[in-house]
Parts: sequence; C-alpha cells; structure tokens
Amino acid sequence: MIPVVFSVILALLVAPLDRWVADRVPDKVGWLGRLAAMGTILVVLLGFAGLMWIAAEQTIERFPNPTESVPGHGYKTARCAGHAAILTPVAASGSRAFCSALI
Repeated sequence: MIPVVFSVILALLVAPLDRWVADRVPDKVGWLGRLAAMGTILVVLLGFAGLMWIAAEQTIERFPNPTESVPGHGYKTARCAGHAAILTPVAASGSRAFCSALI
C-alpha cells in the first residue's frame, strides 16, 4: 500500500511540471512534459543517493575498523577454522570450544 500512496503523491508533485511543459510546446511533442517530469524525478533520486553516499562515507570515517586489534580493550581479531575474522575476547580467542560454538 505504501508504494501506491508514494506513487500517487509523486505524480501529484510532478503533474504541474508536466502540464507546464506540455502547454508550451507544440502538440506533436507534448510528450516532452512527461519527459521533463521523469527527468526531474531522476535528478532528485540521484541527488538523494549522492547525499546518502556522502553520509555513509562520513559515518565510516568516524568509526574505527572493527576487524583490527583494539589495544587495551581486550578484543582481537580471531580466525576459527578458516572462517571470516571476528572480534573475540582475548581470553577466549584461543579456546577450541569458543571457535566451535561460532561455527
């Protein structure tokens, strides 16, 4: 239901642009109004995606890489039976029981 409501609202927002362009061009190329409306939607979506990309980069820069050792905090990177690296407490990282519990 939400995509339908979103689509209706989006259509209502770009309808004036469609009419404005269609009224100012010859009847043969009235489809340019719809093209202008779709272009506007595309530009807004690309702008939104660009802003999300910038926000994600800034978030990544603020936090340290969690797969690296964190000195003095009791965590280190461990590999259990060739699986992906995970953060484990230093005391448990050498334990076979700990590794088998993760698999």
